[in-house]
Amino acid sequence: MTTVTGKLIGASAPQRVEMQAALVDVTGKPAVGYVSSVPGEVIQAKAITAGTDGVWSVDLTPNSEITSDSGDTLWAITEGRTLSGTPIVSYVVVPDTGTHWVGSIRASLADAQTGEGAVTSLVQSVNGQQGVVVLDATDVAADPAGTAAASTTAHAADTTSVHGIADTALLETTAGAQAKADDAQALATTTAAADATTKVTAHTNATDPHGDRTWADNKFATSTDLGTLNTTVTDLDGFVQDCLTRVSAIELGTAWLSGVNSAGPVLVSGADLTVRDNDKGYRFRRGGSALDLEATGADLIVSNWSGTGFDGTQRAYMRLSADAQNTQIAGRVEYVDALYGAVKHSIDPSSGMSVTGNLDVSGRLTASGFALPMVAPGPQPAYRQASWSQQFQSGHGWTASGSGVASSNANDTGTFCRGTQSFQVVTTGTGAVANIRRLASTLPDLTGKAIRLILQISDVTHLNQINVQVGSSSLANYFQWRLHTHASTAENQILSGEWAVVTLSWADVRSAAGTYSISSTGVPSVTSGFTDFLVQTVDDNTGNALTVNLQAVEVVSDTTETFPGGVVSITFDDSYASQFTAARPKMDTLGFRGTLYTICDVIGTGGYLTTAQLQSVQNNSGWEVAGHAYTAAAHNAKYNTLSAATVEDDIRKTRMWMVSNGFASDSFAYPGGWFSRTSDNVSIESLACRYFASGRGISSADNLESFPPSMPLRMRSITGIGSLAGAAAKGLPANLVGAGGALDRCQLDGDWTILTFHEVVAGTAANANQCSQSDFDLIMDAIAARGIPVLPVGDVLRLYS
Repeated sequence: MTTVTGKLIGASAPQRVEMQAALVDVTGKPAVGYVSSVPGEVIQAKAITAGTDGVWSVDLTPNSEITSDSGDTLWAITEGRTLSGTPIVSYVVVPDTGTHWVGSIRASLADAQTGEGAVTSLVQSVNGQQGVVVLDATDVAADPAGTAAASTTAHAADTTSVHGIADTALLETTAGAQAKADDAQALATTTAAADATTKVTAHTNATDPHGDRTWADNKFATSTDLGTLNTTVTDLDGFVQDCLTRVSAIELGTAWLSGVNSAGPVLVSGADLTVRDNDKGYRFRRGGSALDLEATGADLIVSNWSGTGFDGTQRAYMRLSADAQNTQIAGRVEYVDALYGAVKHSIDPSSGMSVTGNLDVSGRLTASGFALPMVAPGPQPAYRQASWSQQFQSGHGWTASGSGVASSNANDTGTFCRGTQSFQVVTTGTGAVANIRRLASTLPDLTGKAIRLILQISDVTHLNQINVQVGSSSLANYFQWRLHTHASTAENQILSGEWAVVTLSWADVRSAAGTYSISSTGVPSVTSGFTDFLVQTVDDNTGNALTVNLQAVEVVSDTTETFPGGVVSITFDDSYASQFTAARPKMDTLGFRGTLYTICDVIGTGGYLTTAQLQSVQNNSGWEVAGHAYTAAAHNAKYNTLSAATVEDDIRKTRMWMVSNGFASDSFAYPGGWFSRTSDNVSIESLACRYFASGRGISSADNLESFPPSMPLRMRSITGIGSLAGAAAKGLPANLVGAGGALDRCQLDGDWTILTFHEVVAGTAANANQCSQSDFDLIMDAIAARGIPVLPVGDVLRLYS
């Protein structure tokens, strides 16, 4: 192989220029060649890629090694295309060895292919220069020194094939090339001498060879002309001096020219005026799509002068930044119907903003960092004072027990929310029980009472369950409640790292042991005479220790104090039209009033309630129209997947929509029951309490709600009510109305049972959000048969506010 090199000049991206080397015959047509040393090898085109500096190289087979049916061959080097698309091609004869620049081995094409006779020859060096010499029969015959003929003879006798092409008309020897060069030198010298003699003679004989005589006679002033001028212009020196002064004024930019006084680089092109120097400039441009005022290299300042000639006081009103798309406006801004008219709106940085008329805002308004408008919620239920309380201060007498205790601190002064300490226990991470308990002590009578606990769990993701036991005889006899069961895919009633308040009523007692029992209808055998109390923690047995701090165990009055037979609230989520057309008629006949938790932007759309229907159930049936979400998109995404700003916007707009449509409820239900944290780790509950007094979830796995609720912003309810609920689910109609079900416990033990329905359908339920009309009627009739009062959520809360 022989290396051929070259360089692209002027290409902005040389590496992208189309380049290749292809074998052609002496007329430039594509040819197929064979290499004798490699039988059967076909010489194909080779792609070439230039470097970023334009330099390129390619290894090519010497033409002397190529045999072709087309006769002699050349290599065609393509180096891109012209602007018209025509390929830029050089034809070369590649020598046997070495590295050659493409310009040194360039060859010319023949007019026709002769089979075995080429018309080009390659000269490696002629007087220190490289190039191609083409000799034909005329050159040989006209050579007076006979050197061409001698070169031809030597070429014909050369058996080494100096250029590899068997053609006696192709001369490539140094002698032949030198002879041709000598001939050209002699011919050029003779021709130049004869031409020079002819031109000198013509110049000498010419009358006005330079044309200066004619120019002087016609263009230059004669002495006569000067005399006349001197007579007309009495002060020639002063006249010339005035002309020079005017020229100087033009050059210096102090002369006024047709209304333009240029003190620097000014360009007027058509209707565009450009003023610039090396650093900055501006222009008034009409040639664009609009009338443009543009600046470059610096900020653009819009100002006004008090004087008439850019003097007096300058006041800068606007700054358009050069380094960012930013605008600054200084001073008071007024909005009027017409210039110099009365001010309608104004913005004054020194005092604020005033608006006369309407102000429509699609986003949010804020004041001192608070989003507006703030719709203040009504009062929350009053805090219920405990009749007995253990707050785990010094000398409390409680101890830790159980194989699941890794460590304990009965007087933890580092973590507390009351007093100066709490009781802490750390589990082993093995799934064994870890207890905080007190035995053989006198506890108050729990008849008509509920147990209220305040506690903190470090990480609920590693919690299996927390149980509470009340009993006697060192807990040989006890009743047990499930305080909390961790849910991995749903919202948890207790969240990590918070001080949670949980109330347990007799309606929620889960099991009994020893001499204690629970009747088939859910009534405990005794509610007094207890001496032992235990709070039991079980971790998830993953090796992760769990820290629990118990702050208070208290006794408060339960729901029966206000509602001796319990109380039920029938609530509906998501604003389905069937809540008005199917559920309302049945409830109206029984005198039941419900709560509708509304998705605002679906109201009035297909399959959903209308504003008129909402107003009807409120005004004519006494129902409560509450908030659920402003947009269906936010509801379906659930608040825990959205940012705090998006969540607060949705809650605030929900309350604004309710107020603007005449719905004054302070009740809210979280989409999907998620009240924990937004995607950017802000408490959803803390956002909801800015606009609503209560928040309802859908947690009912362990306990139902008490009255008043211990945490009114995360109230518990039974959801998924219908035939597709699980066999053990509280929402299965048979379980709900059966012996010992939620309605029995509500009536006989006293609690606040909140039922959550979605869509009521005429036929069989197709999904967990649907309840058939027959199941709905069954539940309503069961409530009526037990004589349990039915009230909207807001009405129940107002009874203890």
